[in-house]
Amino acid sequence: MNPRVVVSVVVVAVTGAVKLISKFRNRDNDTEEDEESGSSNQSESGQESTTTGGQQFESEKQKASWEAHEQATNRRPPVELGEVRDLGVEEIITHHSGTQTARGKIEGFQVFVKDVPPSVRSLDIIQVKITSYGRGRTSAEGRFMGYA
Repeated sequence: MNPRVVVSVVVVAVTGAVKLISKFRNRDNDTEEDEESGSSNQSESGQESTTTGGQQFESEKQKASWEAHEQATNRRPPVELGEVRDLGVEEIITHHSGTQTARGKIEGFQVFVKDVPPSVRSLDIIQVKITSYGRGRTSAEGRFMGYA
């Protein structure tokens, strides 16, 4: 895997862990304050907050976003191993060694393609053979087959 991608994933994971820990600490503090003051279920802005699956949301929009995220995380990948698909390149990631990885989405599913030719640019449509899934089957890796 591209070291740059690995570093990015680690940074995102650590940031997420820190936010989650902070959220739990804040929730524990809020619970103690609510018990002491007997306050209602309202945020500082005066909006009512909602809770779903242990998550607290300040708006229905946040709640809907979280539920969509959960559905996407738990769904079956829209690509099969060995399948050749067209991929719209959203981003080219260049490794310090000079190799390039293309990143795009198929039905909202992240697909990374290593060792694409230097001529591939963002917004190009390329053909990709799906070779493996990422951890948790939330992304896939593929091999460049040519331009679509």
